[in-house]
Amino acid sequence: MQMLFTARRVSCVVPSAQSNRTIFEDLSFDVDRGQIVDLVGPSGSGKSSLLTAFALLNPHADGTFTLDGADSSSFSLQQWRRNVAYLPQKPMLMGDSVADTIRLPWTLAVRRADEASAPDDHAATGKKTSARRGRFSRLFRSEQSQAKLALPDQLIRNTLDAMGCEDIDLARAPHDLSGGQAARVSLARTLLTRPA
Repeated sequence: MQMLFTARRVSCVVPSAQSNRTIFEDLSFDVDRGQIVDLVGPSGSGKSSLLTAFALLNPHADGTFTLDGADSSSFSLQQWRRNVAYLPQKPMLMGDSVADTIRLPWTLAVRRADEASAPDDHAATGKKTSARRGRFSRLFRSEQSQAKLALPDQLIRNTLDAMGCEDIDLARAPHDLSGGQAARVSLARTLLTRPA
């Protein structure tokens, strides 16, 4: 039976001036679809280091990871991270509103597509002109509009409501949220990206 996610021989060694510090070594395990796993241990024992290793975000970690039988090396970093999400303990919320914050992955995805198809006519000179800044501003507004079509307010509202967050207004500024509300908004954003 093929597991959804496998980790084999995972190690994390952090270099320092005095000597290298081994956080963990030779860990292996499987997680199946729908399975919930609790990762527990004292502060500083390497829980976050292990989770960032899974998302290929930890430069000090090494190991072999597979998703639905496919090795992580067969994915681009963006493809892997789209499927293996890491939700940090401290939420990072950017945007003018809760809705903008939740839509950020879609806004950035649209921007990446625009950048890939639009040549930078100032690349040779490296000059930043007001025309270029104006073009960027127009592109960003356009990206936000496209992201809103891809992730409408009602879908965001339904997701937050299903999480017990009926009290969070989509127009509210993210910096006005309580710590718990910010964590739930960050979780909603991650869930809406539908990682494997």
